[in-house]
Amino acid sequence: MIDTQRKTFVISEVGSTRDGSFGNAERLIDADAECGVDSVKFQTHIAEAETLQDAPMLPYFKGEPRFDYFKRIAFSQELWKH
Repeated sequence: MIDTQRKTFVISEVGSTRDGSFGNAERLIDADAECGVDSVKFQTHIAEAETLQDAPMLPYFKGEPRFDYFKRIAFSQELWKH
């Protein structure tokens, strides 16, 4: 039986759309809050753990190697604690 009294929990996927900017991340969180989401999820990357510096270039990285992109958009531990 479906519990019709239970509220749907909405999670927004911010992912890498913040493009490495903490200010963009904060603005996206604010926009999500205005839309009524319950939680925000970020996609994190640790370049050294998931790709090689000389990994093949993928078309959707538009000229920026994967490793470099992951390094550029990474937040420090201090920023994640903020």
